[in-house]
Amino acid sequence: MGPKRELKFALESFWDGKSTAKDLQKVAADLRSSIWKQMSDAGIKYISSNTFSYYDQVLDTTSMLGAVPARYNWNDGEIGFDTYFSMARGNALVPAMEMAKWFDANYGCTFDLVRGVKTLGLIKSSFLSGKYLFAGFFCSFHAFLRICYN
Repeated sequence: MGPKRELKFALESFWDGKSTAKDLQKVAADLRSSIWKQMSDAGIKYISSNTFSYYDQVLDTTSMLGAVPARYNWNDGEIGFDTYFSMARGNALVPAMEMAKWFDANYGCTFDLVRGVKTLGLIKSSFLSGKYLFAGFFCSFHAFLRICYN
């Protein structure tokens, strides 16, 4: 979110239509760069992956695998902010994906991930490209499977 909640404010501005997707992506890129530099300057030798998300890592994994419920009318191809945030928050036509709290934490994550999804595969996503390393992917995928199959 950033030390001064920069991402939160950028997201709210984007959701309210006061800024563009490009503005949101710029804030996110600057924030990631700043945090990675702080980690490096602090002597952290290996920077962890999958520490950044526009919404949550489970939704990121859902999008990365193309596990988009049919009600969002996604036709394969790239998943952009419209589909991503519709799954997270809903829109005028469809509700958000069902949310659940888990591990007794105040953290909601999507769990109607694969209902009606016929195939899964890695897909191009405008907001995820270059941000996942396999370690981060498998951690998120493990959470994704726990939610789907518990």
